[in-house]
Amino acid sequence: MFRLWNLRSTGVHGYNWARVVAEAQRAGLDRYSELSDSERVYVDQLVAAADNLKSAIINVGTMIDQRTAQERLARQAALARQAELDRQAELARQQNGHH
Repeated sequence: MFRLWNLRSTGVHGYNWARVVAEAQRAGLDRYSELSDSERVYVDQLVAAADNLKSAIINVGTMIDQRTAQERLARQAALARQAELDRQAELARQQNGHH
């Protein structure tokens, strides 16, 4: 049976699936001319699935980047609000004659 790749033998660790997909595509396409018609159909389906996976990886990466940026902005806004509250409290203390 033709196998495009074996994840265990490539030493894949962590979440670098984009690299796995790229390696799988290269491995399959390098031998494409040697395949039977049914194997080519199978490889074509795998390559299409790999392209979909790459798109999904990019989309998830973009979502994570956006979420990280939103969280950073929220933290900055919270710090700014707290600084303004502290400033107002200090002004109120000074106006009331407390130092």
